[in-house]
Amino acid sequence: MTLFGSPAILALPAGFHVMTTKIWSLFQYPPKLELAAAAAVPLLLLTILLLQGQNSCSAAAVFPWSGKYGAPRPVEMKGWRWVALAFCLIVLLNPVSCLIWRCSTRRSRRTRPRW
Repeated sequence: MTLFGSPAILALPAGFHVMTTKIWSLFQYPPKLELAAAAAVPLLLLTILLLQGQNSCSAAAVFPWSGKYGAPRPVEMKGWRWVALAFCLIVLLNPVSCLIWRCSTRRSRRTRPRW
């Protein structure tokens, strides 16, 4: 049910229904609760199946569920550290530089667009 917002905004006005929007439409007036419950059963079964699959995969892997962990180990990046530093600086400084640039430029005379 987490994938409801985008289909509801984009698909419902066009008359296109996905499973979650169909369940939602069954709750509208007059509510058809029995059909909504029946339509939700495949989603429930799929969720249970996927959670069981995740549980079986993670049980086979070596994963510390107890919460105990070893000491953190540094990662050897060698020559990639400068690339990683440049990427981090771009990601951090790009929005800030755009805001500073936008705030420092003069406003045009038109504040509203002409349509």
